Amino acid sequence: MTPPSPGGLLAGAAVEVVDVPVGTALAGFVARPGPSTGVHDPLTVRAAVVGDVAVVTADVCALHEDSCARVRDLLRPIGVRDAVVTATHTHSGPCVARGRVGEHDAQVHDRVVAAAVTAVGRAWRARVPVTLAFGEATGVGVARDRRHPERAIDPPVQLLRATAAGDAVSVVLSLVVYPCHPVVLDGANTLVSGDYPGYVRDLVERAAPGSVCLFATGAAGDVNTGHSAEASFTPTGTGRRTFAEAERIGTVLAEAVARVPLRALDDGGVAVRTAAVTLPMDAPGDPAWSGRVTVTSLGELRVVGLPGEPFLASAERLRALRPGRPTVVLGYADGVPGYLPVAEEYAHGGYEVLDAYRYYGMPGPFRAGGAEILHDAAAALLRDADGG
Repeated sequence: MTPPSPGGLLAGAAVEVVDVPVGTALAGFVARPGPSTGVHDPLTVRAAVVGDVAVVTADVCALHEDSCARVRDLLRPIGVRDAVVTATHTHSGPCVARGRVGEHDAQVHDRVVAAAVTAVGRAWRARVPVTLAFGEATGVGVARDRRHPERAIDPPVQLLRATAAGDAVSVVLSLVVYPCHPVVLDGANTLVSGDYPGYVRDLVERAAPGSVCLFATGAAGDVNTGHSAEASFTPTGTGRRTFAEAERIGTVLAEAVARVPLRALDDGGVAVRTAAVTLPMDAPGDPAWSGRVTVTSLGELRVVGLPGEPFLASAERLRALRPGRPTVVLGYADGVPGYLPVAEEYAHGGYEVLDAYRYYGMPGPFRAGGAEILHDAAAALLRDADGG
C-alpha cells in the first residue's frame, strides 16, 4: 500500500497520439474490404497515474499480454510500481496484437508501446495533489445483450474523477467505464477511429478544459448497441452504423457522465494486487493461456482488471461480492486472447463460444469454466484487499 504523500494523494494524466499510416491493416472485421484509407480521429494512448500505479488505455481492438508486460517493464525504472494496460476494443484501430484479430503491424505496434511508456512518464511528471471521487448511474439506455436480445440489461456508467486538492472545479483526470463494444462503426469503415468512446472523451474533456479523460471498456464480451456478432461477418449491415451514430451514442454517454452523482473517496492510499491465471483451451494437446488478474485499490474503490473479453455477468458477479461498496470491472486488460463466456453460455453456442478463437489465432476456444477461474482469482484478491 502506497499512502498519500504529505501533500495529498498525487495523480496526473497525459495523452499521446500514434501515427497510423494509410494502408495499415485494421482489426475487428474479417470482412473489411481493405486496409485503412485515412484517419477520422487519431489513435490515442492515454495514461493516468495515481500514486505509483498507472492505468493505460489504447485505441486498439486488442493488445497481446507480452506487449502489456513490456510496457510495465519499461515503466519500473521511473518508479511506477505497476500498470494496468487496456485496449478500448475499438474495431476501427490497427492490428497490433501479434497475429490476433488480424494481420500484425509491427511498426504501429512499437509506436503504441512507446506511446504508452511516454504517456505514463508524462503523467508521472505531471502529478499534483488530488482528491478522488467516484460515482455511477444507470438508465443510460445504450447497452444491449447481443446474444439474448430479449434480455433487458442496464449496466452502470461509472466515473472516477481526480480534482486538484483544494479546488473542486479543477479536474485533473476522468476515468469513464462502460461495458459496451466499441463497434458502432461497421466493417465498411476504413478510417482509423476510436468509435463512440472517442466522442465520450472529447465531450467530457470539453466540459473540464485542461483535463484528460480515459475511457475503459468494461466486461462487454456479450454487449453492444443492438446487433448480433454475426452481423460483423459482412462489411455493411443496416446502414445505421455510421460516424453520426457513434457520435450520437457518445453524446448520450457523455450526458450520462455529466449527471453521475460523485462521492469523495477516502484517502486510504493506493495498492495493487495481482494473481496469475491459466486458462485451458479445448484443442488437441490441451493448450492453455497464461495471464493475470489485477485488483487496484484507491481508498475504498476497487478496480478489477480482467483479460480477454469477459461477459457482463462476470462484472455483475464480482460487483455483488462488495454490495454497497464501489467496485469497477475492466475488460480487455493486460492481454486479449479471446472471449471468456460464463459457463452457462456454452449451452447456447454462437460466435463467442464456438468460432471467435479462429479470428484470434488461438488453437481452440476456451473451455467452459475459464471465466470462473478469473472470478475466483479476482474474488480472492478482493477479499485480501478488503481485509478478509
